[in-house]
Amino acid sequence: MERRKILIATKTYPSISTKYQETVCTAGVLLDDDEKPVQWIRI
Repeated sequence: MERRKILIATKTYPSISTKYQETVCTAGVLLDDDEKPVQWIRI
């Protein structure tokens, strides 16, 4: 498994789901080896 550095930027409030009890969306910025931002990423 490849390891990556991600700077977490935002996390939504938990939402009730009938299939999965609750869901949460988290997003961040993928960082390169020099810790410079590369792209947004949804986790």
